[in-house]
This record gives sequence, structure tokens and C-alpha cells, in this order.
Amino acid sequence: MLLSAMSNDEEVSHGLAQGADDYVTKPFDINNVLRRVESLLRTNADVHAIDDTTSLPGAAAVKREVQKRVCRQEVFSLACIELMRLREFGFKLGGDARNRVVRHLARGLTVCAEGLSEGEFVAGHMGGGYFACLVNPEHAEPYCLRVHEVWQSHLSSLYDHFNMGEAYRQIVGGKPDKGFPLLSLLVCVTTHHQRDILSSQELFEILMKMRNNALASNSPGVHFDRRA
Repeated sequence: MLLSAMSNDEEVSHGLAQGADDYVTKPFDINNVLRRVESLLRTNADVHAIDDTTSLPGAAAVKREVQKRVCRQEVFSLACIELMRLREFGFKLGGDARNRVVRHLARGLTVCAEGLSEGEFVAGHMGGGYFACLVNPEHAEPYCLRVHEVWQSHLSSLYDHFNMGEAYRQIVGGKPDKGFPLLSLLVCVTTHHQRDILSSQELFEILMKMRNNALASNSPGVHFDRRA
């Protein structure tokens, strides 16, 4: 972190370009500095780890990338994608089947991003059935809707692979599930464009509130933060 009395945009850009993770100008508020230091310490732990299951960047790497973009005051969208009922699926079919489903979703996230320019898209596995994607705001909505659409369209063949395809199609047709591990996606998306957000944690907290509201209303699918 750089602390400097030089506060013009050129100096800030130069400091960040040299590899700094954050730039704070004087005079500064000590509480603000402490928040930034704590965030940097959290996001720099194990930042180079690649998740073994998905071969995507792990949670620490994703949080570091989000923090870098926040510090540089970039405008970007952050999507959290949750694979619902994954635990029930794993209990019924075992850990290997659960990991196969997680890898299937990881591949889908990458395939749906084809056509986006390098550096415009970052996907990571946050653990379990949780993923996070950073996307250019103008592509965030079509990308997330596409992910959800592709996932839904592949579910039948995915269950066929586990010899559960007929049961899945009956449930989709209206039969009560009676404990069937029906996998679905919950996608929550917010866009960073406010200078008063200082850490990746604040963005993830916004997404957590959106998730909780969606669960409370039993509304899986894609949800966008429409606040100005």
C-alpha cells in the first residue's frame, strides 16, 4: 500500500502500475487505512492457489482480484453463482458425483464466456458449490442469463449420466420430488461503481444480502442489483 501526499490521477495511476495493491493519499483517516490494510491481509493469503477440483483460481485469488479493481476504482460486475442442493446430491450419490457436477458447472462458466476479451472475464471457485465471476458490466446480464439457460438445458443429460434422468423428467413434468436432489442455480450480480466501497468484502456482503433475500422468497434464478 502506498501512502502519498501526491493525489492527482496521474500519480495514483503510476503508483498502482508499479505493482501496489492500494494507494492512499494524505491527509488520511486512520480507520480508513486500517480497513484497507485488513482487506489486503485477507486477500493476499494463498493468492496463487488453484482449486484442485475445478482448475480455476481459488477464493483467495478471486478476492485479491476484486480488491485490486476496487482500489483502482474500476467499474466491473461481480456475480456469485451458487449450485443449490449440492449437499443433498452428494449425500445421495457420493463425493465423486458431487465433484463431477461442480466441474461441469466450472466448464460451463468458462464456455459461456467465449467471445469476451482477455482480462474482461475472471472466474473462480470459492469452494463447494460456490463460484464468483468478474465481468464487464455491459456483458454481465447476458452472460449470467446464458449461464443459467445453459445449465437448465444440460440438466436432463446430466441426470441421465447418473441414471436419474427419468426421475428428473417426471419432476419437471409436475411429479412431487420426494427428496429428489434437484440441482438449480442461484445467481446474484452487483456492479461496482461507487467510490465509497473500499474492499472486496463489502461487495460480497451486498451479494450475501441478495442471496438471503432470494432464499427467503424461494426464488432461484438470476438476480441483479438494480440500485443506481
